[in-house]
Amino acid sequence: MDSMKPLINNGPPVYGTKNPSFNSFVSPGALIVVAYFATTTVTCHLLIKERTDGLVDRNLVAGVKPLEFVLSHIILQLFMLSFQVGLKLVLAFAVFAVPNMGSIVSASALTFLQGCCGLMFGLMISSLCPDEMYATTLCIGAFFPTVIMGGMFWPLESMPTGLRYFSQILPSSLAIESLRSILLRGWGLSHYQVVVGFMRLGY
Repeated sequence: MDSMKPLINNGPPVYGTKNPSFNSFVSPGALIVVAYFATTTVTCHLLIKERTDGLVDRNLVAGVKPLEFVLSHIILQLFMLSFQVGLKLVLAFAVFAVPNMGSIVSASALTFLQGCCGLMFGLMISSLCPDEMYATTLCIGAFFPTVIMGGMFWPLESMPTGLRYFSQILPSSLAIESLRSILLRGWGLSHYQVVVGFMRLGY
């Protein structure tokens, strides 16, 4: 009778369920991408608008130093980012029922730091683009590759080798995998896949 037993015994999954939902897979990527590009768009358009309206020149003539001007915008955007991250996480967990098996502190910190990277990217765009049309074009040009190849919809493990290396260069790919490991697997900073997402944000 032992010969009639199946060779492979499919037990319960280690993480999640046997039939995971599309919502649970996409939600970590949506949180990261929205935190990054919402901050990028607001920052670059706000600075370009002030520059084209002559507010930057007026502040400099009044005695405001360039460092003080930039720091004031960074502090303002960080306050707005904190509110946005809190609101997104509340909506994700309370309204859309996104599963959370890990630490809410780690998830919040990772999302906030990703927004900080978007803030720096917005500052760079505002310094490179002369007007809002160029800034919008550059933001859209950076948005679609991140959404399509950053691991939000298409898992990095299923990509061809060359495309996988390119996707890991994108600013949100490793952060998406880290947040997915925190929320769906309950992993913490003791796991490499979570730590590497924070390390990517450091440089």
